[in-house]
Amino acid sequence: MNVTIFKDLTTEEKLVSIEVEAAEYIGLYVDMDDLKQRKYVKDKESEIGSIRKALNTSRIKKVKDYTMQVKSEFDAIDERLAKANEPFALLHDEHKAERAKVLAKEKADREAILMAEQKLVDHEFALLLDKSYLSDKAEAEKLILAEAEKLAAEIAKREREREELEVLRRTKDKEHVRGVNRSILAALLSHDIDEGSARSMIALAAKGMLPNITITY
Repeated sequence: MNVTIFKDLTTEEKLVSIEVEAAEYIGLYVDMDDLKQRKYVKDKESEIGSIRKALNTSRIKKVKDYTMQVKSEFDAIDERLAKANEPFALLHDEHKAERAKVLAKEKADREAILMAEQKLVDHEFALLLDKSYLSDKAEAEKLILAEAEKLAAEIAKREREREELEVLRRTKDKEHVRGVNRSILAALLSHDIDEGSARSMIALAAKGMLPNITITY
């Protein structure tokens, strides 16, 4: 398609460049907890979103003179930009969902601590009302300390388990991808395709750059 009406905002070459770059992120693992990688994804999403916003503003201004042409070209460009933005938006949404889970757990842990602290306060108050408070004070402090240590240990255990599960998940994902790629490489080598060419074919297929060829991980 030859961009004409919106050539002040974008060009065919720029659209192709955005689409090619976006295709590289389809099925690609990105560590969204890494600040640099997360910023890059958010910046790309914002960049494409800004183009779409400017495109829509321009469409409104030009629609009186180019009603049918504007709609046709707008729909074509917007569809391509929306498709190109899918991997970035997906990564961003997945990260937001993961962060929401983490924040929810942190909130639950804080509430559990507050409840435990209130329980300890109530226990202290009950002891104050008891005539034997002074004689029982040392034992009560031991019980309070033991409960606090038990709660802290349980919270630390949960956090370690969450981190271990996350590491295991990422490791399994990477090993699965490597295993699939190795099996494809072995098949190509068995058909007398040199290793360099075979690896290049696998890389292109993984990025979706080979027509009608898809690798399912």
